[in-house]
Amino acid sequence: MERAQSLPNLSNLQVGMIANQLGALNYIKGDYATSVKQYSKAFELLEKENDLYQKAFALNGRGLIYLSQHAYAQAASFFEQCVKINLERNDSLSLGANYLNLGISLSELNKYSEAMDALAMGYEFTANFQESVQRMMILNRQGQIQLELGNLSEAKVLFNMVL
Repeated sequence: MERAQSLPNLSNLQVGMIANQLGALNYIKGDYATSVKQYSKAFELLEKENDLYQKAFALNGRGLIYLSQHAYAQAASFFEQCVKINLERNDSLSLGANYLNLGISLSELNKYSEAMDALAMGYEFTANFQESVQRMMILNRQGQIQLELGNLSEAKVLFNMVL
């Protein structure tokens, strides 16, 4: 990434893409402060660009950081923005991930009905990806919500679907 940053005459899009990658790398390292700065820089640079994928990437990264810091309402706001972008992009797999993350955020806010709706949307968007990790994670979170609500038989069905 340092070599990429040192290349001459980089466009805003290219600098934004580099910032997104640095955000992801720092997120993986657990350096959330640097990560959020990079994702924020990326989004700022990309606001005037037409690359919706990179914009959604930056927003999703910021949402994941807020989610990891238990700032669930802020995380949900970022994931809702991702949904709008990925609907425009018609990207079903990304929408599955966005709705999963939104569902997690809402369930942590004890908004179980809204969380189940978001998760159901994510499950629907991943229908063509039967073996995807997102699809299994959606079922798992639905099972967790049912367990928390005391609906043991529904939770068992969902957890068995994951297995």
